[in-house]
Amino acid sequence: MRMLGKIFDVSIKGPVCNVKSTVKRCLPFFYGYVSNKDSSFYRKKVYVVANNDLSKKHIKGQVIASAKTGGPFFSHQKLILAPLGHVFYASEIKNRFSRIKSKRYVSHISCLYEKSCGAIVFKNVGNTRYFLLVRHNKNKHWGFPKGHTELHESDEQTAKREIKEETNLDVEILDGFRQLGFYHPYGIVEKKVVIFLAKVLKNTENLKLQRKEIDDYKWATANEVLKSLRIGNEAFVFRSALKWLEDQKVS
Repeated sequence: MRMLGKIFDVSIKGPVCNVKSTVKRCLPFFYGYVSNKDSSFYRKKVYVVANNDLSKKHIKGQVIASAKTGGPFFSHQKLILAPLGHVFYASEIKNRFSRIKSKRYVSHISCLYEKSCGAIVFKNVGNTRYFLLVRHNKNKHWGFPKGHTELHESDEQTAKREIKEETNLDVEILDGFRQLGFYHPYGIVEKKVVIFLAKVLKNTENLKLQRKEIDDYKWATANEVLKSLRIGNEAFVFRSALKWLEDQKVS
């Protein structure tokens, strides 16, 4: 974690590939060596993610991740850099590794940029709309169900999967509402949160918590939700959702 955000000059040697026939598939993922002679990391091998061909170039890159990979040849921590100003998330980096060789899977990754997707889940009881709040074991704050994106998932797929895993509820994501939030939960790490609106499809009798992640839940009115939220950005997103529901006349 302490290396995240560090900036190095890197001499790119080529794409990370095992055989010549896979070069095109590996173009977004390169290897190179730190070229700062005054650094203790001089000549250290690093990996570089990018959206274009960087073969045989010198770049200034930022450490955006530290990954531990499995397999007989990749069993130590690896530094992953990106050209300055480029943002990549953990799922994208894992995807780059998965395209090299099946045995080079990422067993753990710390990333400068984190991304979670979730939803403001609601149900109607009579004339009253209730919203689902969950309390995560980690921070003990009330919030909305959400979690990290997995390999090859869309934002909507992540939101629905996380809601199902955390609460056992099946929901319908409403088209037209999508809010972004950015904050720094710890240190230099920047977290991006994508929030949708979702309506419960099944009875709440089926609600079952994923105890390793969630320790409590409650259905709350709009006013009760606003009193429970401790992160300012979540309150802003929730107010935006309320306005959208009113403007769209969602029943």
